[in-house]
Amino acid sequence: MGWRIHVVDGGLSDMYNHSFQLADGLVTMFWTLTAASISVAVRGEHPSGYIAIAFGSGMVNSWAYVGWVEGGEGRVASYWIDSKDARGVHAAREALDITKCMQVDGVLTFEFSRPLKPPDSDCDDKCSVIDPSEPLKVIWAYGPSWTSGHLSYMNMHTVWSTTVTILDLETGEGTVEHLQPVFVVHGFMMTMAWAVLMPFGVLAARYLKHNDWLSIHQYTQYSALALMLLGLLFAVGELGGIDLSSNHAKIGMATFALGCFQPINAFFRPPKPSPGERPQMKRVIWQWVHILSGRGSLLVGGAALVTGIIELGETGGDDYTVDNFLWAMLGWFAIIAAFVWFVERTRRQDHATPQELANMIRHDWNGSSSASSDMHVTQLDSEDSEDDTRTLIPSTVRSSSSSSSSSSTPAHTFSSSQPNSSQNVNGWPGSSASPARGNPSNSPARLGPTAASPARLGPTAASPARLDPTAASPARMANSASPAHGLPVIREGREAWVGGQGNRRGGSAEDHDGEIEMGTIKG
Repeated sequence: MGWRIHVVDGGLSDMYNHSFQLADGLVTMFWTLTAASISVAVRGEHPSGYIAIAFGSGMVNSWAYVGWVEGGEGRVASYWIDSKDARGVHAAREALDITKCMQVDGVLTFEFSRPLKPPDSDCDDKCSVIDPSEPLKVIWAYGPSWTSGHLSYMNMHTVWSTTVTILDLETGEGTVEHLQPVFVVHGFMMTMAWAVLMPFGVLAARYLKHNDWLSIHQYTQYSALALMLLGLLFAVGELGGIDLSSNHAKIGMATFALGCFQPINAFFRPPKPSPGERPQMKRVIWQWVHILSGRGSLLVGGAALVTGIIELGETGGDDYTVDNFLWAMLGWFAIIAAFVWFVERTRRQDHATPQELANMIRHDWNGSSSASSDMHVTQLDSEDSEDDTRTLIPSTVRSSSSSSSSSSTPAHTFSSSQPNSSQNVNGWPGSSASPARGNPSNSPARLGPTAASPARLGPTAASPARLDPTAASPARMANSASPAHGLPVIREGREAWVGGQGNRRGGSAEDHDGEIEMGTIKG
């Protein structure tokens, strides 16, 4: 009868002074520490093409050691990693001693020895220095294959540690680093403050111009400020103070300063001017400062959220989860930006100036093969120059009368190519029963029954460019009580209201006393 010896870990526990099973229980690390060097063994628990460990909080900016079998020969190499793709893996000049790698039933084990502080000849811009008195952060990864030549996406890892293992090299003790719940609360509060409440408050001030917009703006901003203060207190309390060594901390403090500046700036808001009164210069300056600092704080706050997610990945967060958080945050910002772009574009169209409307009409006429007529659209300045109110009126092309060309009011005209069969020479659709509806029996330039001047649009002779809304004439448009109702222009065979003082930048159905609907004259 003899003794049967079963070696559980290949005898590694007897060869090394310390061992610890790394996070997730799929890799075990063994080591022996001397005054000037460290010897390390790494053993996997599942079959793989290669196995790697890295010293650092994450894959990026870490020193990695990889063991694999290539052509029946075990290999061990060290790398510096500065990105998450294959191009970011750089072979290090670090000299490793006593390297060995073997594979049994697909399970890999590799060993190496290295100095605690490599000689200067082995260091380029960076150098991997191990201080035994400081905790060492270790992560690991499995992959299908590795090579000593060119690396590609086929060499990327398929299984990796979800968190960081912190080892005490001198005592042999270790802990698995988990994300503290307090940092989860910190991230949630900051996200609600700077990704939800702050943007909503700014959008309310921009687009909700009714009696409650100011209250909505104030409540959302103050709520966001309260969440920001609580989130900051949680982080400072957990860290034991303010540490500005990371980019996230620096950007976060800048965000905090801008967030606190906004309510202070709002407290010193100058009084609003009375109706018809020009605002004071200090009011104008205050408005610009408040707007620019508010929008700037949104940009800085968004950067703080993104850098916070990146720092989460660098301090032990699961790469997959961190990437999902990051893309979700960027997607949310993209949705907000798309919403703002859409609303601003719609507002520009709804509040287009008369000249912009004329350009749009000209574009429509020139681009349509069927809607073309021999007519002009004349732009006349309103008498109320302070409101910059303008009216577009139609006239015929090249009126035979000289009075239209001698008008003192500047006019800007454009015309299309050929008359439409549905329109008469005046450019107005309708029957010949009324001169105002396009009776060609009268003068081609006449829009009314007055024959004193072909360019006149009403019976008043004082100014050919003025429209007389009081004259009982077939030329009156839809029985308007005031030129504020605007004038109709031809657009693809229908009459649409454009301009008028009822709506400073385009007019609407509400401005015309129920006489039009959806921009078309009834009847």
